[in-house]
Amino acid sequence: THKRCLYVNSGMKTKPAQHVFKTVNEALECAERLSTSRPAGDNSEIKVYIEPSVYWIDNPDDPAMRLPLEGEGTPFGMKLKFSGIHLIGLSEAAEDVVLACQRGQTQGADGNFTMLHIDGDNITAENITFGNYCNVDLVYPRNSRLNRKRRADAIVQAQLVLCNGKNYKAKNCRFKSRLNLCPFSGADDVLFEDCYFECTDDALCG
Repeated sequence: THKRCLYVNSGMKTKPAQHVFKTVNEALECAERLSTSRPAGDNSEIKVYIEPSVYWIDNPDDPAMRLPLEGEGTPFGMKLKFSGIHLIGLSEAAEDVVLACQRGQTQGADGNFTMLHIDGDNITAENITFGNYCNVDLVYPRNSRLNRKRRADAIVQAQLVLCNGKNYKAKNCRFKSRLNLCPFSGADDVLFEDCYFECTDDALCG
């Protein structure tokens, strides 16, 4: 139903009442609210449809260092608590829909900066690139104006998605970073189908 479908388009204005969002951050925050307000026993999936573009989960132009929350050792772009979420890039080419950040240990962050932390079960991502462009250039073939040079050449811990939960799936997704890639690391079980990983060492799930 419409109440369970969110739409993200970087060229549109956010209209929360219509579930239309300009940024992925706004859509994920709405998905979190919908997930936590579901009645007991309601396991219906919340779908987030994302049009092609580059979506910065963390603002790369903000000069402030990202710090961990008190009592934690890892700074995150977003921390989310939801279940039954399906993220869908609206292109068969995963490189067309990019969720991005550009921070790592000592390079814009105090700690191993990680784009997302997800606490919940039954999470699916499809047709999406998850990229930490701290130590790798962002090249966006659809629009070169969205390209961005890496933050630094020295490779540091720059991570993507840490999880706490079960039943995670990525289909036709791309995961790009260098050290400590962390594609849905920490989940009890993860299925990767037709995915691409670009990384160095200490990079995959445990």
